[in-house]
Amino acid sequence: MDFHPSQGPIHSFKDFLFHLLTVIIGILIALSLEGLLDWHHHRMLVQEARSNLASEIRENQQRLTKGLTSAPDAEKRLKATIEAIDGYRKNHNEQASDLDWSFGLFPLNATAWSTAASTRAVSYMNYSEVQGYTRVYVVQEQFLSLQQRTLEKWLELQKWSVRISPGGNFSQLNN
Repeated sequence: MDFHPSQGPIHSFKDFLFHLLTVIIGILIALSLEGLLDWHHHRMLVQEARSNLASEIRENQQRLTKGLTSAPDAEKRLKATIEAIDGYRKNHNEQASDLDWSFGLFPLNATAWSTAASTRAVSYMNYSEVQGYTRVYVVQEQFLSLQQRTLEKWLELQKWSVRISPGGNFSQLNN
């Protein structure tokens, strides 16, 4: 802010109070306008964050819905793999069938949530609204963690497939 002295000398206490009041009113107006601009900026930031969060949650939900439709097939593949390994452990001469080692990953995004947090847009939202978004993203993080652990176990099973001889038997597997 830039302050300029009044035009002319101050001759009385009344002139001094008038100039002081003029300066104070000018400062209050400037601060009010700045506050109004900040409020508008924060409101637009929250509006954009809400839009991005809703879009991201909707996309993640669509990915999960698509993934759930393929869950029965994944369960069948896992059961077939477990049965084949269990069969080898019981009858060390059993042949391996053609096992399907595919694993469906469902990457979920959290970019909008991270952006809303880093731009402090969440600090301008209602507490209950932020709490709802937090619940969604905590559950999402738990799902991704479980998915990662499952993938690691599935990859351990795939290591056995590398040790299977080209003839397709389990003779090189350890009990």
